[in-house]
Amino acid sequence: LALRALSLVLGLAAFPFLFALARRTGGRGAVVPVGLFLALSPPAVYYGTEGRMYSLLWLSVLAFAWATVRLRARPGPELLAVFGASALAGFLTHYFFLFVFAPLCAWLLWRPGRAARARVLLVLALVLLGLLPWYLELPRSLAAWRVTGEWLTWEPYGFRRGTAALELFLGFLTGGARDLWGEHERAATLALTTFALLCVTWLVRTRARGFAGAPLVLVLWLAGALAGPLVFDLVRGTYTVAVPRYAAAGLPAALLLAGVLLARLPRAWRFGFVGLILLAWSPNLERMHTRAARSWCPLREVRSGGGFHLPI
Repeated sequence: LALRALSLVLGLAAFPFLFALARRTGGRGAVVPVGLFLALSPPAVYYGTEGRMYSLLWLSVLAFAWATVRLRARPGPELLAVFGASALAGFLTHYFFLFVFAPLCAWLLWRPGRAARARVLLVLALVLLGLLPWYLELPRSLAAWRVTGEWLTWEPYGFRRGTAALELFLGFLTGGARDLWGEHERAATLALTTFALLCVTWLVRTRARGFAGAPLVLVLWLAGALAGPLVFDLVRGTYTVAVPRYAAAGLPAALLLAGVLLARLPRAWRFGFVGLILLAWSPNLERMHTRAARSWCPLREVRSGGGFHLPI
């Protein structure tokens, strides 16, 4: 409890920003589905209950995206403060926040609405100034990456970069992770089929209208998060694209996009699709909570003292 409580609190704190973004980008009909998705998505449950930084990363990303969207309509000192503080927190939480930050800032500066570009640039300059003491140490930190050692430079067996990049995105939809809690093949098929039907239904009913405004932020956010590991690997010669957690910042965007699609459908259809998606995710949630050891970490066995021996 002591290890995971902070992640749970930060995860709950992210929901108001999630709901506000869902309503802003998809309307009232997107709010409940997106809330259910973040609460019950297997990647959200897995990473959001670890003693790592992912809940704080989602809180920072959601607050930053919300402030970015709101600044176009109602610029003010309070929103500029949230915009700057969430950006600073995001950068100090996870290096890959950069790949969400950059496209959202570009969108805001390209289409500022009522926000003054000069004020936005001033806040961004203050954020960079605040980061300077820490990021001056970035080259030395990356050179001495003690936690991961050299394993990110080892090419995984059967690795294909394009396939790995596609699996980063599909993992948001299927709720499976082959090397962590596993993946139920039939459930994955059901999830992908449901999302494919949702997209087709949305296209038929709306003729792809509705992505020119605020929902474009979600597309840029998701694209940046998925491109991040590819760019990092190109620069560093690593294989982070094969590790799903390095794209975790894009999970809320993927769920919000699903909410945008659902909000355009009649209520009965909407909750039918939501039910199918949650049904498809349930086998992976069951695996996560019933398997003996979680991602090769025998925490339950060590806690219970059930005869598990650690090598010394």
